[in-house]
Amino acid sequence: MTLFFQIITEFGGPLAVFAVGILALAMYGFREGVRYGFIIGISCGIGWLLKEIFAAQRPYDAGSLTWAPGYSFPSLHTLAIVIITLYVFFTFIRYSRFSKATKICIACDLIILAVLVGWSRVFLSAHFWEDIFAGAILGVMFYFMLAGLFDRFAKEELSRTCKSLKQTKRLAQAFARHLRKQKRAIILFEAQMGAGKTTFTRTVVKGLGTRATATSPTFSIINKYGDNIYHVDLYRVEDISELQNTDFYEIIAGDNFVFIEWSEKFDIIYPRGVTRVKIDVKGDDNRVFDITC
Repeated sequence: MTLFFQIITEFGGPLAVFAVGILALAMYGFREGVRYGFIIGISCGIGWLLKEIFAAQRPYDAGSLTWAPGYSFPSLHTLAIVIITLYVFFTFIRYSRFSKATKICIACDLIILAVLVGWSRVFLSAHFWEDIFAGAILGVMFYFMLAGLFDRFAKEELSRTCKSLKQTKRLAQAFARHLRKQKRAIILFEAQMGAGKTTFTRTVVKGLGTRATATSPTFSIINKYGDNIYHVDLYRVEDISELQNTDFYEIIAGDNFVFIEWSEKFDIIYPRGVTRVKIDVKGDDNRVFDITC
């Protein structure tokens, strides 16, 4: 049991904090790495400052199973693991392509891991229970406060020039993160044939968490992905009255994400504000995106 808790406790240590940061950088790029560092860095910094202020001694005795420098209150290992589990779930899991049941199972596993890390600190005589509870509460508070603060004041620039397919996919992932903050959205594309509208949409749809693969709806007019994601192509629609025979108007009026290609063909009045994605082709893989939200 001692060896088990000695291993578990490291999930709230510096190596685990560093590993999640590397994962964020590798999967979502520099900005997401900075976002994670901002959240975990400030949280642990404030936690360390509170330790110095309270100067609470650790519960060491002759039978202590570990040694840790510094003061006891609050537990930085617990604070860190709570932030890590929240970050992993909301960044990597919540909007992934896993099924809802799988996401629930992973969320439960993350909660169990956080509880075990906190328990390990008490078992190894590094902290009192009140240190653990304080670390957990601070972890939850700091995560949501700092994540919200970063997202509000460090907004990602969505209009940019993409000189490769990889850069285009990175932009699509960023756009998906922007859309995930909303319950619904209507996205109107303005681009020539072959500009990459469907390719861009495919990456965004994946970023919204559906397991479906977006394909061109040129012949079907409307494709549905998941519960509330729709892809509309008006290229083959000759007259706006043809849309009366489809679910188009119900779709744009509901709480859905609706991607519409060739929207400029008709002067449609949408029930709420729209996001316009203009794509200019400057070469084989060179695209200039102008995204207006």
